[in-house]
Amino acid sequence: MASHRVALATAVVFLVVALSLLIFMGFEGGKDAAQAIDDEVRSGFQSAQWAPIVWLAELLGIIGAWYVTWPLRIVVTGFLALRRRWEALLAWVVAILVYEPLIGVLKTVYERPRPTLATGITGFSFPSGHAAVGAAVAIGLVIVLVPAGPDRRYYEVLAGWFALLMALSRVYLDVHWLTDVVAGVALGAAVMIGVPALVHEVGDRLHLRRGAADPA
Repeated sequence: MASHRVALATAVVFLVVALSLLIFMGFEGGKDAAQAIDDEVRSGFQSAQWAPIVWLAELLGIIGAWYVTWPLRIVVTGFLALRRRWEALLAWVVAILVYEPLIGVLKTVYERPRPTLATGITGFSFPSGHAAVGAAVAIGLVIVLVPAGPDRRYYEVLAGWFALLMALSRVYLDVHWLTDVVAGVALGAAVMIGVPALVHEVGDRLHLRRGAADPA
């Protein structure tokens, strides 16, 4: 139970980061301050363009696209159902049902233009869907597929690095601002860490209540 309390605390930290950015971007002064930082970061990334890194960033963009992530999520859903891992299945599906529409709603609310439309990518910029889904799927795969134990730490680190690289690749390709990807990662991580922890916590409480109600 202690590990799930730690997970809940971690999810709260990510949620605070996400909410802080969402509130900050809701005010003109906040948007102006964020834009100044974003412009500096964009300038630095644009001056550091290198073909091999561009290729890697584009590959990450393909990996994070809907036509890759949705089939993967469906396969994982089916696998968990076939293995009758109901708690993991519930957490996995609920998390998807939270972060997937949430990103779309927030994009519509903030209506932030992308840095450039030269790539042909359409839609609003804040928060980044690639960053959110990349973080959520990477973290979620570890949570629902890797058994708890010392070995899981290795995969958690890999998931963290993947989320970071996915986020930075969107800035490097000039399809998102830095604050877009920070908000996306924070939201994806908060939901994908928090929902399984909450599901497990509720399950434990229900199990304890049933145990207390059973006659000795």
